[in-house]
Amino acid sequence: MTLTLVVYVLTAFILRSSFACNGYELKVNHIRNCNPNSIIKLQNFNLALNDNCDLVASGCVATTKPFQTAKAHYVISKPPFPTLEDDVDLCETLKNNAGDASMNQVMDLFQLPKQCPVNKNKVCGTPDKKYNIGKYKNRLALATGNLTVRTDVTHNNGVSCFDMSLTLQRARRG
Repeated sequence: MTLTLVVYVLTAFILRSSFACNGYELKVNHIRNCNPNSIIKLQNFNLALNDNCDLVASGCVATTKPFQTAKAHYVISKPPFPTLEDDVDLCETLKNNAGDASMNQVMDLFQLPKQCPVNKNKVCGTPDKKYNIGKYKNRLALATGNLTVRTDVTHNNGVSCFDMSLTLQRARRG
């Protein structure tokens, strides 16, 4: 459950306004780094969802200094469902799920590291990297509405923080 949630949040985390597969529209109200001194920073990050239900990433993720640990606390709110709040050791999750094909696809899409420690670097999405979410398209109705996510990550040498607000709705035609 935690791995699925981490992959889903990571995927949703960088979405910008786009048409989703199966007739849904996803609008990003905001995605922001909530700490100007974050070790991990999003830079012009965007994700488009095409008619084939492929997520295509663009923009960059900059790691401003190397880190060995990444312990996250996240809060996800999606009315009318109860707020979901939990802690996860991201490095341990990566280690324990190294062979998970779906997780590896998402990590490849965003060109993210698959293990800790993580070096100082900057990685950017490319249009040839795609992740198909077609297997979830019949469940999109369950996700309609507003979704907010805040993630605070504590590293061995600093912090990272992300805040986002998304709206999923039926696409308006005409």
